[in-house]
Amino acid sequence: MAKFSLSLLLALSLLAFSPLCLCHKYQGGYLFPQFYDHSCPRAQEIVKSVVAKASGGPNWEVPLGRRDSRGASLSGSNNDIPAPNNTFQTILTKFKRQGLDLVDLVALSGSHTIGDARCTSFRQRLYNQNGNGKPDFTLHPTYAAQLRNRCPRSGSDQNLFFLDFVSPTRFDNTYFKNLTLPYTTASPELSQPTPERVSAIAEEISGLTLLEVTDLTEVLREKLGVKEMPTMVMMMPGMGFGDLRGAGKGGAGAAKGEEKKVEKTAFDVKLDGFDAATKIKVIKEVRTFTALGLKEAKELVEKAPTLLKKGVTKEEAETIIAKMKEVGAKVSMEFTARAKG
Repeated sequence: MAKFSLSLLLALSLLAFSPLCLCHKYQGGYLFPQFYDHSCPRAQEIVKSVVAKASGGPNWEVPLGRRDSRGASLSGSNNDIPAPNNTFQTILTKFKRQGLDLVDLVALSGSHTIGDARCTSFRQRLYNQNGNGKPDFTLHPTYAAQLRNRCPRSGSDQNLFFLDFVSPTRFDNTYFKNLTLPYTTASPELSQPTPERVSAIAEEISGLTLLEVTDLTEVLREKLGVKEMPTMVMMMPGMGFGDLRGAGKGGAGAAKGEEKKVEKTAFDVKLDGFDAATKIKVIKEVRTFTALGLKEAKELVEKAPTLLKKGVTKEEAETIIAKMKEVGAKVSMEFTARAKG
């Protein structure tokens, strides 16, 4: 924190002296859109660079003057800016009044990665969450104990505690991760844990291979008596859209199969291995024919040897193999013949 404060003071000092050597002179003293871009472009670059480096995180352009205000409103701040103890729905409603949506809410919540919360704003969660004299049990026990050390049952209202408990002086995405633990003074509605039973099932499914996921899909389809599995199942990690092309084609289709059995050939494409130096290229190529996200594609590649595509035509299999070999992957295909009936 001391290092950050020193860097910030240096930045402010540079800004204070910048009019002597870096700024163009403007008469009248009035602000206007992009004022600093015109008057002190070099000073702005210096300050932005120093602050970004001191906070240890990313930086980006922030257009000045777009919605800058020349005045301040106490009532506007109290009524329009969400309070620490507001419910999630109240926070979202206040955002919508300003033309902001759920995506904006999530993105702007990340600004809490650096900052502090006053004891008075979260004491209720520690001692009397629902008016019954009991704490908010969704808080992580270790985190709750840390908060109680700084915020007793009475007094010390102005005591501060980091909003980001894990990396309080670094600009990163840890604040979002804290919500799931939960290590946060934010509204408990923002950090409701997933039921243990559901989490356990999700953990098991995420560890399945592509072949196992496809088999699971077929079993669920039959047990639930549905013709097509919902999108949630089709989008499970580690599985591309093409892997479920044959899912859910029962009913009338099966009846026709009884009259005339048609044997179809199919091929499974497998990733046998890859050179470490070409890993990134391999991951990118896998994404082109599986529709997986970056994280899922990376996890799939790292499981090699593993199944990449199941039940594709010979032409499609050969195309995939050719492209994968171009990026340094070792792939193979296995012939399968299935009678549809």
